[in-house]
This record gives sequence, structure tokens and C-alpha cells, in this order.
Amino acid sequence: MSKELAGMETILNVEADLLVGAVLLFVALLFVLWISNAIRISRMKKRYKKMMGESGMPNLEVLMTEIQEEVHKLRLENEQQRNKVNVMERKLKSMKGHVGVHRYNAFADRGSDLSFSVAIVDDELNGVVLSGLHSREDTYVYSKPLTNGDSAYPLTPEEKQAINQAIHKA
Repeated sequence: MSKELAGMETILNVEADLLVGAVLLFVALLFVLWISNAIRISRMKKRYKKMMGESGMPNLEVLMTEIQEEVHKLRLENEQQRNKVNVMERKLKSMKGHVGVHRYNAFADRGSDLSFSVAIVDDELNGVVLSGLHSREDTYVYSKPLTNGDSAYPLTPEEKQAINQAIHKA
């Protein structure tokens, strides 16, 4: 039996040597993986510090939350500004900012160019035309409303000329 025991002891020694070798190989593999991960983590830390820069934030989650809040505020402000601009554009279009003035002599036999027609219109040609007829004794002023550049009242050639001047300024 001693031969058998010696054979078994040899087999056990070989198996123990293989087991120790496998454990050493496994430890070496774990050591290589540990070094590899340490290098990766070091690189990630460098990139993280570079990305965070001088923000003064200790963690990315806080920074991202603050950025999202700022973006939300900016979007709200942008929408408010857009609404204000739209209101101002509508008001601007309805303002009577285009003026045409035509001076003329209403009475060819006497006087000078003291009679006038003034057209005041908005972008849609709504507004008013004012005419002043000057004579030696009196001056008469008339007004006619304008809708789309025309009036429900008959327009004189001088009034039409003042309206055309205002239209060309529009």
C-alpha cells in the first residue's frame, strides 16, 4: 500500500501544484485588471476635473440641475420677450406713422400755396386725411376717415396726392 500511497501523494502534490499555479495565475490576472482599472479611473478623474473646470461645484449632478434650472428660466424669459415683441409689432402696425403733406393754391386767381392736405395712415392704410382751404378772409379745415387708403367721402385730387405720399412712405 505504500506504493499506492506514494502514487496518491504524487498525484496530490501535482494537483496542489496545479491549484497553486492556477491561484497564482488568477491573482496575477486580478492584479493586471486592478492596474488597468486604476489607470482608467485616473483618466476619468482628469477628464471630470477638466469638464467641471472652475465651476466650484463638487459634483456633476448639482451642476446639471443648476444648468437645467437656468435653461428653464431663459426659455420662460425668451417666451415673455417674444410675446412682448409680438404685442409691440401689432401696436406698431396700427400706429398712424406715415404722413403725406401736399400744399397747394386752392384759388388760382389770388393767394399762394397756403391750402394743404395732410394724410396720416398706418401700415394698412387706415387713418385720416385733413384738408385746410385758405382764402383771404377764412380758413376751413375738413377731415375724412380713411380705410385701406380710401374714404367713404369723395376725395379731392390734392387729398389723393397727400394719401399717395403717405403710402410711399409706408
